[in-house]
Amino acid sequence: MKRRILFALLAIVIVISMLSFASCGGDDKTTTTEPQTTTAPTTTTAPDATTTNTPGSSVTTTGPSQGGDNVVTLAANTPLKVEYLRIVASTAEDVTFKFNAPYYTCSFDVRFSDEVITEDNFNDAAKADVTITGESVGKTAVVKNITAALDKAYYVAIKPYNVNGEGTATYGDMVTIRVGGSQMLPIEYNKIVNGITVHHGENLRDLSKLFDEQNVKNAPGSLLRPTSTLAKLYSESDDETNNGGQPRGIYPIIDLEYLTYVDKVCIYINEVPSGDIIVRTSNVAVDFLAADRLWDTVTVLDSENMQSKKWYTVDVSGVAEYVQVSFIDGSAPVEIMVYGYQCGESDHAPSEESHKLPTVGEMMGMCGFVAVGGGNTTIAQVSCTTVLREYHNFGWTYRTDSYPKTASRFSGDMGNFDAQYQAYSQKGINVIPCIQWSANDHISSVFELDADGKVVRRDAVGDERYDPNSYQTYADNMFSFAGRFGTTKSDELKAILTKHNVRPIYIGRGTVTWLELGNEPNGEGNDGFTPYQLAALTSAGYDGHCNTMVDPLGESDHFGAKNADPNMKVAMAGLAGIGSRYISSMIYWMKANRDDGKVAMDAFNVHSYFCREFKINGQGVMMGVSPEEFGLIDELSPLLELRDKYYPEKEVWLTEFSWDTATSYTTKTACHAYGEYTARQVQAMWLTRAYLLMSAAGVDKATMYMCEDGTSEETTENVKYGTCGVFDHKGNKKDSFFYLYTLKNTLGAYTFVQEIDSGRSDVWIYQFADAEGNYGYALWCPTSDGTKVNDFKLYIDADNAVLVENVYGEEAGVKTNLTANDKVVSVNVSENPVYVMVSK
Repeated sequence: MKRRILFALLAIVIVISMLSFASCGGDDKTTTTEPQTTTAPTTTTAPDATTTNTPGSSVTTTGPSQGGDNVVTLAANTPLKVEYLRIVASTAEDVTFKFNAPYYTCSFDVRFSDEVITEDNFNDAAKADVTITGESVGKTAVVKNITAALDKAYYVAIKPYNVNGEGTATYGDMVTIRVGGSQMLPIEYNKIVNGITVHHGENLRDLSKLFDEQNVKNAPGSLLRPTSTLAKLYSESDDETNNGGQPRGIYPIIDLEYLTYVDKVCIYINEVPSGDIIVRTSNVAVDFLAADRLWDTVTVLDSENMQSKKWYTVDVSGVAEYVQVSFIDGSAPVEIMVYGYQCGESDHAPSEESHKLPTVGEMMGMCGFVAVGGGNTTIAQVSCTTVLREYHNFGWTYRTDSYPKTASRFSGDMGNFDAQYQAYSQKGINVIPCIQWSANDHISSVFELDADGKVVRRDAVGDERYDPNSYQTYADNMFSFAGRFGTTKSDELKAILTKHNVRPIYIGRGTVTWLELGNEPNGEGNDGFTPYQLAALTSAGYDGHCNTMVDPLGESDHFGAKNADPNMKVAMAGLAGIGSRYISSMIYWMKANRDDGKVAMDAFNVHSYFCREFKINGQGVMMGVSPEEFGLIDELSPLLELRDKYYPEKEVWLTEFSWDTATSYTTKTACHAYGEYTARQVQAMWLTRAYLLMSAAGVDKATMYMCEDGTSEETTENVKYGTCGVFDHKGNKKDSFFYLYTLKNTLGAYTFVQEIDSGRSDVWIYQFADAEGNYGYALWCPTSDGTKVNDFKLYIDADNAVLVENVYGEEAGVKTNLTANDKVVSVNVSENPVYVMVSK
């Protein structure tokens, strides 16, 4: 499994330790490492021409950090690298590139050739006449005598390098880019935008079939033809209910990522479509429902003149960043290929900042209810983590029948949320209300004045569902919620909320810092929100859609959380599934429809339950697996890469995951006892490992579902999610409560630094450090078969350490002092994570 390594810019000194060992053979699952094989750590070449890093050293350099132009410290083995290499301008005389590089002081070897450049022929390529500028992460390179043209391709390669005091150069990885020469453009998964389909499971992924045979052997003019067909995205019953029995229009938009000279768009038809195919292009994001005049080019392929099993070509011959191919849902088209070459910067260029990783404690959380507020999650129960994602029904604190003159019920019959939020906040619990709704709340509504001047409401239909004004009641509630529980106490806010029946004494309580705008709105069937619908609701709830919303009485000062409290953070609704393309489609809608083009959410938010299919009695059954077997980091990578590349200031959340411990049934959330482990222990180990994986991947908040079981573990019914908690249905603590508490108490103040290669697949090691320079290691076997590796040798670059082990009944784990032999300690490693903590 690919394991993602993040090297953060840390404003602390990090001591980097190495390890060495040898593995022994054996037929069982227990292996032993031999102590005499320990070797000294290797030397890492420094990112400075005169410095060599040895274990325990750090590299200090000057440049921008999250706090400004401060002195920051890089991990000593952060690799020299070039990323996000792209063309930002091209002329008949030269081409200008831009790229990011973590080291500010390294040099760059730039080569060019009319042949593809590889590591083998890099030194044979001509050295470019190049000038590189840039004082920080973002750098600009102007290469002379190369031009982008349709009929000629050049290739440029860049290698970062440093020279030490003895004149020895150390090179980083080579990065290449093609200049000019029209060819088939790669279409990445996240670059296929479709805002009108509901993403639940694999529904939205079906569009990948339009781009899954991007190979010259299937291209126009070849003998072979594409074979994969695009399944209908809606059922017949759905069509009959919502579209007059007719197939729906599909409007995929291809985000080419950068300004691109588009030569042509080729479309393969399997069967003659029932309607025309239209190809549109634009330099800027355009709403999928926008008039043709807002697109730069519009070409119509007349279906009446089409033949089946044939390629059709649209000549564009112009610069564009977005290409839309609209057609009628059905059997055509089968494959779409875009030809051209990159020629300029994007309207959403990669960021030059780095995402700031949270501490493990800041990330850890669980789902539940505030006490008295509709459930029984107490402060003591949630104390094994630091975040409570609170399911909060829209109707508990809001009366839709009073809109637009809202009478909020924050101190109503569902409990005193003022007192509860304050109590949790005082205990260091970050409560994040998830304001969810039901069909009875009529969230998508249109408000109008009748002939008598009375406000009347009706459900939004058709394109109205993509209009932020259709979500006025929700945006009004977010304003009131942020105003009441946020930090703003201005006279203006008090005047507005007083008009909406909120007394001034209840304004600006300062007990809530985040709001989540819904829970799994992208469900199956007709009630599921499409990406564009959810984008419209989110934009409304964020800041009143750039403060443009007006209620039927002509008032516009009470919409959106940010307009009540600019300090309030707003997360999008947690999606059913890890919907990175769904989120990309939301982002596209916001770029196309908001006046400021801003991505109106402070966190991207998804759900996932880790499972795979097993064959039981010949039947396929989805059952829970460990996060490593599921490939959690690989599943999250597209979303994390989207955030890291373009929006490092935003967070990524995984706000529902866990495993059921009732083992008398099989579901996608079930974990079962095996070997010496009970089902409860398996759940506890997998939860701990999931938090460790997410801390390394760059997830900012992870809230397991949920605090307390809803049913007995002895149930024989096939019930999902009923025994996923860290407490059983009688309120007794399960193993997972203690394992999570131990993780929080041990690494809560620590931030992930790096993954250390153990040299073997059955031992994983993550290193963490705190703000004081103390560091620690989490070690475990990523298997689910009882694997143990005894007497594992870990180099800690210290004389002493403390071993922390997970044990039922111990909130801080069981601690054992370790004495190092030549800075090496011996540790028994199993599928139950252990921690080796080293004090500065």
